[in-house]
Amino acid sequence: HVFYLLNIQWNLFITDTLGPAIFCCFQWLLLVMMCLMFGVNAYLILHVGLQRSVCARLPPHHEFGHVKMVVGLDAAPNMSILFPLVAMAGTYNLNCSWPVTKQNLRREEFCREYYWYRDICRCKNPIDFDLRPSKLYPNHISDVPLAVIASNRTRCLSRALYHLLLADGANSSMIRVFLDGDFQEQIDVCKLFGVSVTIHDIHYSRNSKNSFRITEHYRLSLTEMFDYYPDASSIIVLEDDLQVSPDFFSYFSQTIHLLDKDDSLYCISSWNDFGYQHASRDPSLLYRVDTMPGLGWLLKRSLFKGELEEKWPNETEPLTWDGWLREPAQRKGRECVIPDVSRTFHFAAGTHIYPEQQRRYFETRSFNQLRHVHLKNISRLTKHIYEKTVHHLIRSATPVNHSITKCTEELIPNTTDEHYVIYLDQTEHVVVQLMECFQLWDIDIRGDHKNMWRFWYRQNHIIVLRCPISPYCVHMPSNISPLKLAIPATEIIFWNSKYRHFTRSVRRKRKQKRRAFIIISFYLLTSIVILAICIRSLSRYVAKVKQNTISAGCVV
Repeated sequence: HVFYLLNIQWNLFITDTLGPAIFCCFQWLLLVMMCLMFGVNAYLILHVGLQRSVCARLPPHHEFGHVKMVVGLDAAPNMSILFPLVAMAGTYNLNCSWPVTKQNLRREEFCREYYWYRDICRCKNPIDFDLRPSKLYPNHISDVPLAVIASNRTRCLSRALYHLLLADGANSSMIRVFLDGDFQEQIDVCKLFGVSVTIHDIHYSRNSKNSFRITEHYRLSLTEMFDYYPDASSIIVLEDDLQVSPDFFSYFSQTIHLLDKDDSLYCISSWNDFGYQHASRDPSLLYRVDTMPGLGWLLKRSLFKGELEEKWPNETEPLTWDGWLREPAQRKGRECVIPDVSRTFHFAAGTHIYPEQQRRYFETRSFNQLRHVHLKNISRLTKHIYEKTVHHLIRSATPVNHSITKCTEELIPNTTDEHYVIYLDQTEHVVVQLMECFQLWDIDIRGDHKNMWRFWYRQNHIIVLRCPISPYCVHMPSNISPLKLAIPATEIIFWNSKYRHFTRSVRRKRKQKRRAFIIISFYLLTSIVILAICIRSLSRYVAKVKQNTISAGCVV
C-alpha cells in the first residue's frame, strides 16, 4: 500500500530508472499479490461468519468432545469449534505403526476411508473405541434398550456414541442407532463402535414441512425399537447431538420403578430446562414438572403402544413431535421426573435450534460429571408425597421484597443456603420477563409444576409461583401483592455478563458484518486503484515510445 501511494507521484521517474518492462512486470506481480491477499482475507472473514452458523452444529475439534463439563456455577465448558476436514475422493495412505490387534485392524480399515477423525486415526495414542465401561450395581435397566435417533451428522454421532459407551452400565448390544437416510459414513461409525443400525427411507410430499421428516423418523424408530425388543417394558430415547454423563444409566436405574409405581407420571427425563450453571446445584435432587423435556428420556411401552402410536402426528400437523407430546391432549395431567443437574449436554445446533440459540440457551448448561450419585428422596416423588413436600417448602420459604419492580440484584438477598419464594403475577409476559431476568429459558413457558418453578441463585433455593392460578398461592401472605416486573425490552439488566442475551449476539453479529463489508470494500477499492495505476503507467509508456519513434523519424 505504501509503495503504491508513493508511486502515484513517481510513475515516470521509476519507469525511467528501472525500465518500463521491469516496472510493469513488478506492478502486475504486486497486483496478483494484492488479489491473493484480498482472497485470503475474504475467506477468513467468511470463515468467521460461517463458523458461527455452521460449526455450531458440530462438536469441538476433538470429535469426541474432551471438554471440561461442570456442575454448578463454575466456568462455562470449553466449546472451541473448528471446521472438519473436507472429505476427499479415494483413500488415504496411513503411515502409522499401530500394534497388530483386531481393534487396530478395524481402525486402519476405518481410517483409510475417514482419516479426518483425528482422535481415532492419529498415530500416537489414538483413542480406544472398544470401550469396557464399569458395571452398574444394582442395575435395574439391564433389559432396557436404548434408541439413538440420528441424522446426517456423523461427527455428532461419533461423539454421542463414544460417551454413551463410556457411561457406567452401558451395553452395546442394547443400543440401536436409527438413521433417516442411507449415510455410509454414519453406518461405518456404528460398525466401528459395535452398535446396531437401522436405516429409514422416509417418503414425504414436497408440501410437507421439514419437521415432518423428523417426526416420522421418530415414529418409525420408536415402533421398530419396541418390535426389536418385544420383552422390554420401557426404552430410553436419545439423540445424536447429546453427550451423556457418566451416571446416565445409574440415574435411570434408580428412577425407573417410579413409572410402574405412579400412574401420574408421563416419563423420566435426564434434562432440566432450567439446569443452567448459575441455576442448578444439587445432582442428587429431583423434581416433578408438567412439561415433557425430552433430550434423553424413558418411555413406557404401554404409553406408546396404547396411546401415542395410533395418533402420532402426520404431515398436516403443525407441531413437531416433542411439541405434540407436550400438548394437554397427550399429557392428560401427567408429569415427568427431571434432575436438578442434567445428565445430558446438548452440544450442536440443528433443524429447530439455531446457532445463536445454541450459544445462548445450551452452552451455559450445567452437566454432571460425577460417576456415583445417590439420588435422594426418590420415594418422595410420588404424587401425594411430593405435594406435601412442596407445601412444606413454600411455608418455610421467605418471601422476597415484592415492592421491587425492577430486575436488580436486590430482588434476591445476598445470602446462601436459604429458601426464598416469589409470588409472581400470572401474566405471561411477566413470567417471561422474570425468566429473562434470571437468564433462564425464556422462549416459552415450560419446566413448571402446577405453575411453580424451582431453581438456584447464589446457592439459594428459589421458588417462583404464578399467582393466583397456582394452587400453592394459598400460602401468599395477605400483605403481599403478586410481583410485576417493569422491564423494558431494550433495557434488560444482565446480572452476569457471561450469560449474554440473544439480542446482544445479534447486534454483535451485525457489527461483524459491517466490519467485513468495510474491509472487503477497502480491498476492492485498493485493487481498482492498483489496476488503474498499472494501466496508466503502461499507457504512458506506450505514448512515450510512440513519441520517441516519431521524434527519431523527424530527426532522420
